[in-house]
Amino acid sequence: MKIAIFGGTTEGRKIIDYLGNEDINVDVFVATTQGKDVLEKYDNVQVLVGRKEEEEIKDIFINNKYDLVVDATHPYALKVTENITHVCSLLNIEYLRITRNIYEDKATYNDYDEVIEFLNNHEGNVFITTGSKELSKYIKVNNYLDRLYVRVLPTVDAINECLKIGLKSSHIIAMQGPFSIDANKCVLKDYNIKYMVSKLGGSAGGYLEKEEACNSLGVKLLSIGISNPTIGLSIDEGLKKLSSLVNIKKHICIIGCGLGNKLSMTMDAIKAIDEATLVIGSKRITAGINDKEIINEFRENKIKEIINDTYHKNICVLFSGDVGFYSGAKPSWI
Repeated sequence: MKIAIFGGTTEGRKIIDYLGNEDINVDVFVATTQGKDVLEKYDNVQVLVGRKEEEEIKDIFINNKYDLVVDATHPYALKVTENITHVCSLLNIEYLRITRNIYEDKATYNDYDEVIEFLNNHEGNVFITTGSKELSKYIKVNNYLDRLYVRVLPTVDAINECLKIGLKSSHIIAMQGPFSIDANKCVLKDYNIKYMVSKLGGSAGGYLEKEEACNSLGVKLLSIGISNPTIGLSIDEGLKKLSSLVNIKKHICIIGCGLGNKLSMTMDAIKAIDEATLVIGSKRITAGINDKEIINEFRENKIKEIINDTYHKNICVLFSGDVGFYSGAKPSWI
């Protein structure tokens, strides 16, 4: 099987990690070298850098004969999604769109023109966090060279976009996210920011951290919405769909927890639980486990159904006592 993935986004990275080291060929398309650098390396994954127009995408798809195309591009990359969708339809290739919750209900402005109109009627410094591709739009802001401070990726292309519109180096913050609430607050305070401009990037795009930082300092957050957001699957739904399309190998550990706490477990058992992404067991046994998905179930037939249905690859099933003398080792369900 051969799969193409578009997107160096958070969702794209999760999909690449999910398919990494599987018995399939994966080609990943990212726009920048920065997007490539943040990806984990796998023997079965090839990463290609550079933005592609529709005809280029069509030629690539024809030459590579993909069985499946996964579109995990940014919610605002509408033209890219349009091109990928059109080519997949023309060539009859299965297409899977992964989207994110972008907090559309928090949008305060429909487009850049509305934001610029607001800024031209209000004084004060502005922190731009909408990326480098749209920077040229902000030259319409009154006194923009003095008022605007921009945060972009630390790439040559991004910084060149800043220089194209004449920004001084002291007004350019070239950093790789994600950014915490405190990191955002530092910028807002250091540059005496009155207004922050952001896209609705969702939790993966750090929107909530921006919102909290602005609220704590009395900075007005100007949020630009998407006029026609694409419809697709959440990352969890997408991984579940992939697991049904691709023969994913699952690693399952059956662990006897003794009295049901870490003091009665071996070091190997504790390590297996720490590395798992899904833990199944009774509520009493899983009570002290954090930071991973937990399903409370102890009936063998139900556990088997969960394992068969889940997209998780690394699973721990917990039983009290010794699995060699209890239901965990029964061959009827393993």
